[in-house]
Amino acid sequence: MVRLADSFTAAQVVVLLDPGVLRDVAQALSGSWHPGEESDDVRRRQLVAAARLRLYGFDADRSGWRLVTTAIAHDKARARGDADWSAGFIPALEGYEDAPPVAEVSSLATLLRRDEDLDGEVANTLALALLCDAVGVVVTRDPLAYRHRRPNDLPPRLEIATPEDLVDRLELRGGEQAWADLPWGSIPGGDAWWVPPPT
Repeated sequence: MVRLADSFTAAQVVVLLDPGVLRDVAQALSGSWHPGEESDDVRRRQLVAAARLRLYGFDADRSGWRLVTTAIAHDKARARGDADWSAGFIPALEGYEDAPPVAEVSSLATLLRRDEDLDGEVANTLALALLCDAVGVVVTRDPLAYRHRRPNDLPPRLEIATPEDLVDRLELRGGEQAWADLPWGSIPGGDAWWVPPPT
């Protein structure tokens, strides 16, 4: 088995995408979604940010990040059939040899659901992040969903951020091409809408 600590030496921070963000990656890069056809401005920004996070943030040499997700999110994304190259390439944290034990994650997730009233997916994602010291950022559409009743319970190393927050940190230049290659024909018409417009 591969160890997370050894898998990508260029990565400085492990970034855990929650299931909602991974679903956004799959939708945005499915080839059937286009920002010009999205009437909801908030949703458009979320999906464009998720696509850019995958295409620019996936390369550790470019971003300094190692993008991972949860096993449940990974399996659901792969089951779509149109996300093998996009969301499917983002590995599940639980698949690494040095990931937290499943029983410990399950136990902590149960406590978070019961004592902190967190949703099941949120509780599982947060439990993984709390138990894996390598995780520095949890990425979610809804940071408030991760709010504890006791906000100081999060360790100083762990941040909850949105995809837009992280894409801003990439400091993309206008016209900068994605570092991750798209498979030929995956986005019809060659419309590279994820490339930031010239400023």
